[in-house]
Amino acid sequence: MDAVGRLASLSGALVLSLSTAFASEQIGAVFHISINGLPKPYATPGVANPSRIISRPAGILPQVPPDFSVSIYASALTNPRWMAVAPNGDVFLAEPGA
Repeated sequence: MDAVGRLASLSGALVLSLSTAFASEQIGAVFHISINGLPKPYATPGVANPSRIISRPAGILPQVPPDFSVSIYASALTNPRWMAVAPNGDVFLAEPGA
């Protein structure tokens, strides 16, 4: 076996041993799902998981690295969806529900 073949064989063995060592729910884990392994349509109950709006506690701002700062730029917005800053510094904000 030439050097390229040995390297390919070694890398394949390394991948196999790593996938065996970290068999489930690890970064890079491979899962094989077949259509026969899934439940039949409507065999399981539906789930509702809506989002919730949680108010920011008074006086609390996100923590940032040293030499950075955070401040409130705008508040009391109605469903803001898109923001852009123009080259001159103007801020445009789309509020479709306003």
